Amino acid sequence: TTLYELSKESGHARDVRRISEIGAEYLGKVFQTEIVILLENQGNIDFNSSRAGNFFPDPKETAVSNWVYKNKIPAGKFTDTLSLSLGTYFPMIAPGKVIGVIGVVLNERLNLDQENLLLTMGNQIALALERELLSEETRTRYLANQSERLYTIIFNSLSHELKTPLSSIRGAVTALLEPEIENSREARVELLNEINESSMILNLLLGNLLDMSRYESGFLKLRMDWHDPSDLIHVVVRRLRQTVKNSHCVIHLPENPVPTWMDFTLMEQALFNVVFNAVQISPEGTPVFIELICRKDKIQYIVEDEGPGIPKEDLEKIFEKFYRSKNRNHVGSGLGLSISKSIVETHGGTLTAENRIIVGARFCIEIPIKSS
Repeated sequence: TTLYELSKESGHARDVRRISEIGAEYLGKVFQTEIVILLENQGNIDFNSSRAGNFFPDPKETAVSNWVYKNKIPAGKFTDTLSLSLGTYFPMIAPGKVIGVIGVVLNERLNLDQENLLLTMGNQIALALERELLSEETRTRYLANQSERLYTIIFNSLSHELKTPLSSIRGAVTALLEPEIENSREARVELLNEINESSMILNLLLGNLLDMSRYESGFLKLRMDWHDPSDLIHVVVRRLRQTVKNSHCVIHLPENPVPTWMDFTLMEQALFNVVFNAVQISPEGTPVFIELICRKDKIQYIVEDEGPGIPKEDLEKIFEKFYRSKNRNHVGSGLGLSISKSIVETHGGTLTAENRIIVGARFCIEIPIKSS
């Protein structure tokens, strides 16, 4: 029964430390003594080894456990090897290798049945540990591959996307240095506006990349408070006019907006990315429609454009990091919508996209009025 319970509980654990703790608890109950489980650390048992249990070996005892790990046989008190030790140490052997060592403080030698039981329990713990260690190795390899892939995507994306605003800035600056431009105030203003717009877009691209890294590192924290959700639209539209000249937004607001629990700064970024995306894909001169709908328990920001719409094969992918539709030729790193979705979901909401019936795309940000 004890072996079955140990196998069942350690099998359900999904963490190396927890498996070790479970093993130490069961060994302590069965043998009614102090127990330690020591796991190998880069090919050794030492003071940096992960440990579990209520027995704390000193440096000499740790050296004995390392000998057991290296030689794969018991040693310590009541054995023929290093018998002056306080503890008795047994290797935990899985089919692949020695996973670690069990240390037991004994008042008398274990009989054959007791020793067999301890070794059997040790092997069960070792099997559970090996399974989890292999899972961790697999996850580590997967994350390493993903990191390498992400690095390549970031490098390719930035090298391509930064080229457009930087080229615009360089071209405008070069033009400003021409003697004939010096006497034309209108031409200078136009070139300076181009520099300003390109630098704004450049700042947006880099800001989105920084935001995504902060999200994935867990360093971005919500600063929640009650806000008028219509204020968000006014701030976004004002910011958009500073970023993209000739942008045209049509706004529809309810008469009495319901105060909503949100991080205003982050939600501003989320809505701005969606609206900016709509402006970028819309034909010049066409409006982007922004509507706020207040329902009983949630609010909705609806953003609609008159652009080419979203290809069917892209509908499920447009919120993925660095994904850009093949038929899009405007500036964008493919991060904005992904960041918006992360922000909205952090507020307990959803961000969805669909095509309008006649022309264009429709995005809907939906968040609860008071997130649980």
